[in-house]
Amino acid sequence: AAAIDQQRLGPTHPFIADDWYDLGLVYDALKRADAARAALAAAVGVLQRGSGRDTPRLAYAETELSRLYRQQGNFPSAISTFKEMMALEPDNLRRGQMELIETYRENNQIDEAIDTAQQAVVADPQDRSTKITYALLLGEKEETGAAVKALRELLDGSPAGREIFLNIAQVD
Repeated sequence: AAAIDQQRLGPTHPFIADDWYDLGLVYDALKRADAARAALAAAVGVLQRGSGRDTPRLAYAETELSRLYRQQGNFPSAISTFKEMMALEPDNLRRGQMELIETYRENNQIDEAIDTAQQAVVADPQDRSTKITYALLLGEKEETGAAVKALRELLDGSPAGREIFLNIAQVD
């Protein structure tokens, strides 16, 4: 089907990227990581060269490719691709930041994860889950006083306070 689409639409049409993207997801589900990475990279390449550069398709393809890089332990490529995705699609900034934080954590780059979490908190100070992530990262770095302080600031007497107390117990 991809070959027929490519013949009819041309090699840089966004639908060709969809074919590659779908194929990458199938390969990933089949645990064929190298084939999945190649297909997702092809989707990103088609979108970057063609008319799909400014579409959400590119952000989706880059997100999946980044996750695959992270799963394979290729952290520099994952980080680079997540950053590209965030720059292209501002609507996905928070999701990209959270993926980037997780990538830094998995690669034992706690300082970078904390910096990214702090930027996310500044970008959206009302986002409770980002503040919790930031505090838990401080706890991972054994800055328990700062972590507990950041978590206590979230206590407001609501039933959600239970989650905060559980997180305080986790870092303290």
